[in-house]
This record gives sequence, C-alpha cells and structure tokens, in this order.
Amino acid sequence: MGLIDIDYFRRQPLGWKGADSMPAETLQEAIDEASDYVEDYLDIKVLERAYVERVVGKGGYTLMLDAYPITDLVSVSYEGLSESGTHLNSDFLVHSDAGIIEWVNKMNYFRYDRIYVVSYTAGYETVPLPIRRAVALQTTQLLRPMYGGPQLDTPDIVPFADEMIVNLLERYRRKRLS
Repeated sequence: MGLIDIDYFRRQPLGWKGADSMPAETLQEAIDEASDYVEDYLDIKVLERAYVERVVGKGGYTLMLDAYPITDLVSVSYEGLSESGTHLNSDFLVHSDAGIIEWVNKMNYFRYDRIYVVSYTAGYETVPLPIRRAVALQTTQLLRPMYGGPQLDTPDIVPFADEMIVNLLERYRRKRLS
C-alpha cells in the first residue's frame, strides 16, 4: 500500500503533464514502489502498526527499538536462564521520537543474561507532509522517461528531485552510531 493516493499525486505541482492520461493501475504501482523506496531509505515502516521485538540485554539502562516514533508501549517482559517475568510500563521512560525506552530507576539495567520481549506500537497515524512530498517526487523519478542519446525535448519535470527527496526525508531518518 502506498503512502499517498493517486489524487494527492495528481494535485502536486511536479511539472509532469502525463499524469492525467496514465492508467490508474500503472500510477498506483509506481506510487507503491516509490513508497517502498522511501521506507527503505528511512529504514522504518511509516504507517502506525504493532511490533514485538526480542532483544538481548546489553547492560545499559536504555534500549533502542527498531521502529519509531513509539506511540504506545504495551509491555516489557523478560526471559532468563532460571526466571521470567513482566515489568510495569511505569518502570520506563519512553523517548518516542527516538524509539528508545529507558529505566526510570537508573539502578536497573537490561541484563546480559536476559532476553527482553518488548511489545509496542510505532509509526505515524497520518503520513507527515514532507514524507508524502518525497513519495510524490520519487514517483515522478520512477516515471521519468529512461532512454539514451541526446534529447531535444527534455521533460518539464522537477529538477534536482533526488536532492529534494533527501532533504525532505533527512529529519525522519535515524542516524545509528552502532
């Protein structure tokens, strides 16, 4: 499923004159592919959904989850060699935009000998405008004519679209240090 719909794409001032004459199925396929490109670049699923992650403790008091922004922390349980259990959600601070949970009491830590199972909901309920615009630009890039040789008639499509896509998405992309 695409992050934008066909009507949104056709309303954008992208300088592409063939959008109205293109079959809806072809356009939807391009939008879906562009949405996949954007999610791959961001390394997240943009739309809100439920996640269950199994993470081995690393000895710190924070735990970075794969998806963000976190909208709801459902549960944190653990499985150890000789014990298992569930922690209270109130035991954790949730850094939503970063996708990180942190112990409130810094004397606690994510132990090396435990596997933590974190259930949570993450993503955007509505797709942010910069992400929608980036998907529209990427769709235009996918539909751009790709033929070699000199072109006497260059299409009036947005120039520097790749740079614009990166600029639009950069603030939503997590930079991992490890």
